[in-house]
Amino acid sequence: MSPETTTTESTPRRTGRNLACCSAVVLASGLLASSFVFVDETELVLVERLGQITAIYDRPSDRGLQFKLPWPVETVRRFDARVQLLDSPAGEMVTRDKKNITVDAYLCWKIADPGATSGTGLSDRPVFRFFTALGNSGIARVRLGERVIPQLRTRIGETDFGRLVEVQDSRSGPETAGSGLLVSIPRDVRNELSAPIRDLYGIELVDVRIKRLNFPRQNQLSVFERMKTERKKIAEQYRSDGLAENTKIKSRADLQYNEIIANAQ
Repeated sequence: MSPETTTTESTPRRTGRNLACCSAVVLASGLLASSFVFVDETELVLVERLGQITAIYDRPSDRGLQFKLPWPVETVRRFDARVQLLDSPAGEMVTRDKKNITVDAYLCWKIADPGATSGTGLSDRPVFRFFTALGNSGIARVRLGERVIPQLRTRIGETDFGRLVEVQDSRSGPETAGSGLLVSIPRDVRNELSAPIRDLYGIELVDVRIKRLNFPRQNQLSVFERMKTERKKIAEQYRSDGLAENTKIKSRADLQYNEIIANAQ
């Protein structure tokens, strides 16, 4: 066998070995990189091994670089730790005095802090409860909308419309005037549902507010016309009172004029 033939046969072998070495290096680098988990301050992280949660990073001391078994033995699930907004579309309802109105409300929520629960096991952590009960933020928004917003509208439906929009003293500021029902009702709903929602879903209900209270579109025109009629009546009353006062002033002025002229003569 000639030297040229030997060189030609060994070249593919060296190429194959080089490719195998490169593949091994790339595979090892990938496995090594998947063994590190960086926990951002805006995130809550779960480490899952074959369907079982083995580690939870949800405390301030857990921020930074953490270690785990390489993929696919252990995988990572991340959740947003920041406060999130659920802006529910306006819904029509009837108050206790049979007034049709639309209520536009919103709520703020987040995954509860680990200090909110007394348990020490992984299953007692709020993010674990959130993951097992809901799975993701999309389902969480649906469940919160189904529980909080109907409860808020039910409480409003048990109240007369006049009490919802009444003002105790329009001249007093917010420091001296008590909060109205549009503030106290959402606050009571939040206080009532905070504990059940935290225990069931691991969610902290941060705030519940009413954004807008309005009449349905089909009723707005008749309401506006009635308001215009009432304002016209008030305006006519003001004009009538003004004309009566004008007549009195002119009568007194004429009387004084005649007295002055008579005394002068």
